Amino acid sequence: MLGKLFMTSPEFSTTPSNSWLKNATALLKTAVPLIIAQLAQQGVVFIDTLMAGRLGEAALASIGLGGAVFGYALLVCSGVIVAVSPLVSQAQGAGKSEEAGKAALHGLLLALLLGLPMTILFWNAEPLLRLLRQPETTIPLTTAYLRVAAFGFAPYLCYVALRGLMEGSLHTRPVMLFSFIAVGVKLFLNYALMFGWFGF
Repeated sequence: MLGKLFMTSPEFSTTPSNSWLKNATALLKTAVPLIIAQLAQQGVVFIDTLMAGRLGEAALASIGLGGAVFGYALLVCSGVIVAVSPLVSQAQGAGKSEEAGKAALHGLLLALLLGLPMTILFWNAEPLLRLLRQPETTIPLTTAYLRVAAFGFAPYLCYVALRGLMEGSLHTRPVMLFSFIAVGVKLFLNYALMFGWFGF
């Protein structure tokens, strides 16, 4: 039942009669989960900022700086990986499922090729922060933040590749579901690691 709920894709019509209404409905069924997923993804950033503010100015400034550096690198690298979605869509439209699978696989390999060097860079971010003349008070906490975040860089790029596979195949509900799960996990870990809740 869950498989039917999350893995069914909308059907687009090519017949003239009422095709615009059917296509509009199918488009909304595809787009709305992605809109919700995108909002949930932004919620992850909002949660970090909101909760870090309770730890003081230094923590908030460090997370703001670390998040900006990490987010910019993520934006550049994921901008390459998002090519998976149109490639999968084109292959599926042409009835070439094997080509769609190859596009997703290449996306995953590219995610690892981009993610591993960036992980090493973030782990050694302190010299870079000093080179950019960042305030000394923020460098230690920003370095610690980036070292932890570094381990999520390559997995996130792999997620972008798999998300492209789902989007290109018109299976957008799982993307929404995983985004909600990410927000829940983020809340739990923030409370646990920032404030020592749940026995941490």
